Amino acid sequence: MYIVQRQAVQKGRVRCTCYQSVKTNEIITTYPTATLEQLVQAAAIGAWGVGGSIAIAALIYVIVKKLQSALKPNRVKEETEVHAMTLNMTM
Repeated sequence: MYIVQRQAVQKGRVRCTCYQSVKTNEIITTYPTATLEQLVQAAAIGAWGVGGSIAIAALIYVIVKKLQSALKPNRVKEETEVHAMTLNMTM
């Protein structure tokens, strides 16, 4: 029984019984402690979440830039054509 109690304390589960005069009060106190494995797992989930968010943001940025360049009128091309046409008219 002592080994079970010791493991309970190590894992953060503690049960105490207080004896006062005639009356007994059972108090259950929990102190959850995270193991190193749980902390590493939580850190990995957080890192994957941040990395995934950055990748999605970069993908959206690239798509928006490509759409903007595809929908943007070609002013430079139009201006050179107009300029060439005016040069041909004056000659």
